[in-house]
Amino acid sequence: GMLDHHGGALLMAHDALAKSTNPTIRRFARGVIVAQRAEIIELRRMLAVGGLRKPDYHKYDALFSL
Repeated sequence: GMLDHHGGALLMAHDALAKSTNPTIRRFARGVIVAQRAEIIELRRMLAVGGLRKPDYHKYDALFSL
């Protein structure tokens, strides 16, 4: 679903940070991490309002840090 879609962006951004020394790529990847973290938090909030809470919704939390 959408959590995996946004989580995939987090995975790719962390991969870019690990592999690239290009300042533009690194700045972009950090921006992706910040934006996708916010999106995932908002998706989880909306799901919780609907009464949906699952441990699986937190599987990308470790990737929230820069």
